[in-house]
Amino acid sequence: MKKDSKSIIKKDYLSKIDLIKKCNKAYYHNSKPIINDSEYDDLKKNILELEKKYSFLSHLDSPSLTVGFKPSKNFKKIKHKIPMYLWEMPLMRKI
Repeated sequence: MKKDSKSIIKKDYLSKIDLIKKCNKAYYHNSKPIINDSEYDDLKKNILELEKKYSFLSHLDSPSLTVGFKPSKNFKKIKHKIPMYLWEMPLMRKI
């Protein structure tokens, strides 16, 4: 692959990574999506396909390495009257 082609592919990839970061922040942190779900799914799929096709593409903010965005500070912590054992239940079943 020519260096110019590689550069163009990487530039396109990084712009998509930047966009998905903005989308994640808008959705998860600000509760104000900037694209619809279908467009988001297409963007994510396209990023993952690029990574699969071109091994030189990788980024810490890729949807292959991250999930969503850190939670908004607007969420309030609550204490459950009955403890939530969701994470412990599969472990208990193995015993």
